Formats: sequence, C-alpha cells, structure tokens
Amino acid sequence: MDIKKSFPIIINLIILLLTSSCFLGNNSDVLVVKTITVNSSLLPKSDSSNAYLLLTNPTSRNILIPEVTINSQSRSLITTRNSYPYPITPTTTLPRRLDKPPRTRENSIDISNRTRDINPQDSYSQGDLESFFVLVGSEVDENNNSVMTYSNTTFKLVSLTNKINNTTINLHIWVDVKDLDILSIDAVEFLKSNFSGIYNDMTNLYGDYWGEHNYENLIEKDNSDFHILLMDIGYDKNIDKDNRGVIYGYFDSYDTYIDKEGSNKALNVVLDSYLLFNRADSSKGWSEESIETIYGLSTFIHEFQHLIHFYQKRIKNKITLTSTNDETYVNEMFSMIAEDILAYNYLIASDESDTYFFPPDLQRIPIYNQDWIEHSTLNWNYDISSYSRAYVVGAYLIRNFDSFIKEYFTTGTLGINGLLEAINKNSTFNIDRTTLLQNLGLAILYSRETNTSRPQQLNSNSFLEYSNFNLIQLDFFSNYIPSFKPLDVAQIKDIANSNGINFYKESNIYINLGEISSSDTIKIEFANDGSGIEYRLVYY
Repeated sequence: MDIKKSFPIIINLIILLLTSSCFLGNNSDVLVVKTITVNSSLLPKSDSSNAYLLLTNPTSRNILIPEVTINSQSRSLITTRNSYPYPITPTTTLPRRLDKPPRTRENSIDISNRTRDINPQDSYSQGDLESFFVLVGSEVDENNNSVMTYSNTTFKLVSLTNKINNTTINLHIWVDVKDLDILSIDAVEFLKSNFSGIYNDMTNLYGDYWGEHNYENLIEKDNSDFHILLMDIGYDKNIDKDNRGVIYGYFDSYDTYIDKEGSNKALNVVLDSYLLFNRADSSKGWSEESIETIYGLSTFIHEFQHLIHFYQKRIKNKITLTSTNDETYVNEMFSMIAEDILAYNYLIASDESDTYFFPPDLQRIPIYNQDWIEHSTLNWNYDISSYSRAYVVGAYLIRNFDSFIKEYFTTGTLGINGLLEAINKNSTFNIDRTTLLQNLGLAILYSRETNTSRPQQLNSNSFLEYSNFNLIQLDFFSNYIPSFKPLDVAQIKDIANSNGINFYKESNIYINLGEISSSDTIKIEFANDGSGIEYRLVYY
C-alpha cells in the first residue's frame, strides 16, 4: 500500500484533564487524555482510510502512554490490526561494529611498560620493524565500565608509498608481526590502491585531516606521514566466534600529542586484521569483493573521518568540548554517513551469485527497526543501538539537506545544536530538534514511496545525491530483516508488563491505527504531563 504523502497534518486536538491516582511522579494526580477527531475532508478516500499515528516527543522528559483507543474500544477488540510479537527477534545475524570505547587513561591503561615512542620525523624503509602502543583488548568490569588493555606491539612495515598517487601523503601500512600469517598481501595492496580515492573524496567532503595549527605539543602541521596499523584487536582468531569482540578499528587523538607518555606521536588509524580483510571461510581465499574486505574498507572510511573531525573541530577551529555524549553522537554520525556517501564508489560486495552495495544501512537499519521504541532517538549511550539511531538520523539528513558537513566544522557549537546550525545556513527549511524528529518520522513512514520530496525523502526512483555522490535508496519497510513495523493499537498496553509505552525524550512513536473514518475518535492517554507532544495522522 502506498502512503499518501499529502496528509501529514495536525488534526483537531482537544485536551481533557481527568483525575487519577494510579500513576507515579510529581504529576501522579493527573491523567492527560488527548483526543484526535478525524477530518473527513482530509481522508484520501471518501469514507475511510488506513492511517498511521506519528507521535513526537521533543521534550527533555520521558512520558508514559498507558493506552491508545479508537472510539473508546478496549485493546482486546482491536486485535486484527497488523499485530506482531514484541520485541522483534532478528532472523539473521546483524553485522555490528564499534569503535574502541572512550578511555580514561589514568584508570584503564597501564603505561608502565611503554619503552619506545615512534618519532613522526623518522624515515622508514619497507620491512622495518617498529613498536606501537596499541589497544589489544577490552572488557567490561563489574560496574559496566569499559576497561582496555594497551601494550607495546611490534609491527612490520609491509608497504610504503611516498606521495601516493600524486598526493602529499607518505602512506605506511604496518602489520602486527604475530598476524603476518593471516593477512594476504593482496589485502594490503587493495587497501593501498583505494587509499588515494578515499583520501581525496573524504578531504573534499570533510576537509583536511591535518594541517595548520599553533599548538607546540601536537604533531607538526606539515607532517606528511600517515600510518595504517593492521592487527588482530582482541586476538579474535584464538576466541570462539560467538565471544569475539566488536572493535573493528579505532582512531585515538591521544597519538597526535608529542608530549604525552604512551602516545605513538603519529597520525594513524588501527584496523582489525583478522575480522577485516580476511575471509571467514579461509578455504575461499582473499577476495576484494568479500564482505570482510568491504567491512575493512568501510571501517577505514569510518575511522579516517574521526581523525578529520578531531583536527577540523577541535584543533583548526578550536572548539572546546562541552557536551561529550551529544558531540559523540554527531561525530559517530559523520563517520557512518561518510560510509554511506562513499558506498556507491567503494563498498561493493559479492556473494558469488550477486553483486550488491554494502553501505552501513544494512548494518544499522535492522537494529533500528528492532528497537526504535526502546531508546531516545537523539541520545548516545555507547552501545550498538546508539550507532543505529545516529546513522538513521544522519542518513535522513544527507538525503534531505545539502552542504552541512563542512559547515558544521566552522560553527562554534558542538553536537546536535551545532549540526542544526550548520544545516540551516544553506537550507530553505528551518529545522530544529522538534522538526528534525517530525520529518525523520514522516520520512520513515513514507520510505516505501519513490515520489517523496524534501524534507521527508529517503527513497526515490533514482539515486538521491549528496554533493554529487550517489546515495542508496532506503525503504525501511521492505529492504531489511527485521522490517520496520509501527506498533499496533492492540499492543500498547501489552508492552512493558501492561504498564504502557515509555515514550522517551526526543523520540518518535509510530502507531498503526488500521482503518479509520471521519466518525472515529482517537484518544491517547498520558500518565504524566503530555504537553509538548506533536501529532501527525498519515494516511496510506
């Protein structure tokens, strides 16, 4: 069924306050009921139509929704409206990737065995050995804090290319000497052959990864050496596959300091040599079109953005960090949309019978579809679901707004507010946190259609574009397992032990109302203050 785009309208709202004593909190004596009456002139059909209800909570508080009813019918009378089990259990193994967790060096890193620092002015030859201080493992302690183990590790320089492809970059590719037997030299050559294209595209989109600055304790501004370190992060090859870590790579800004003990004093990213660039089925041999190789390339794009982000926002433009979680959200979003933007040119995989794109949507949207109701959309929690939500928001933004990436680095504001400031500099749509959530929600509901328009566009008959890069069409309903499914009216009071839905701050709730007519009345109950909630009826 096609969703009718022309009816994202706030419908006649009547607010009733009823007394109740069965809810907790400061507003425990108030049950807020919002009533929506259907306007017959807006129905796509003359008498009735199927509809979704989009609720947006732009506030900073969580709100409990005990029940939604149509014509005061109890939920037991509305059991045929596309009901599905909750929570959804994915039918496939979801690919996942995390950067290394945030670290507190004093608490989680033993630097007592640091014996040698890499000097950014050193000159290397292919075959040289060098010691780098790198992450070798990560565990979660009894307080749910990430504790990382770093160690001096010997690497061999397996590829050195000065001024690669007429750039100013001297590319060094190093492999942990313990992993020389598991990494094909073809994988190294593949990474090298794609470096200059990715470098040019990324710096055009995001800006230089290093350059002018006036800090005496950082790597020199004219440094031209770039290092890629390949190692088995977490020693996954010796661990049962179900217990392996999920750190595929990382960039550590600490390594850009030349006055810090434990710094590698080098511009570098670290990639996992076992989980990336290495076929899970070793009998097939290495292939540039294998999923593992594409993971490797997308991880490099992801981590390279983090280096650019650090230099552009923190060093070049001297923006002081003020909101760690909010800034992390946008930083990770920018890394994932970098993968998205470059997917058409670089991330092409093959399963030996079909060739297809493998951008981050196939990794992140299934996770979003599975647990969109369980989290705040605009909040970062350092978990896999955080990546999925930040990606979905970023994927929406690059398909609806232009030229905001570089603008973000020059704004004086960090995080989502800085992102919105950058978007509004060049957009004909004035977007804030509320309209961002609303239009994202509408775009997801419209994603089955190919004739949508900005600012509610995720799908199209042809490629969408950002800065002349082709973008993959996104259909949340049809292209992923699990698929996107709004809640059914019948489910709402069956969720969370029958207490209702916890409507998280800065998030959307999508409800499938089924067939409604002009004589229908939809009531939404809130167990606490429901002011500020936005409503849209979307007919399909």
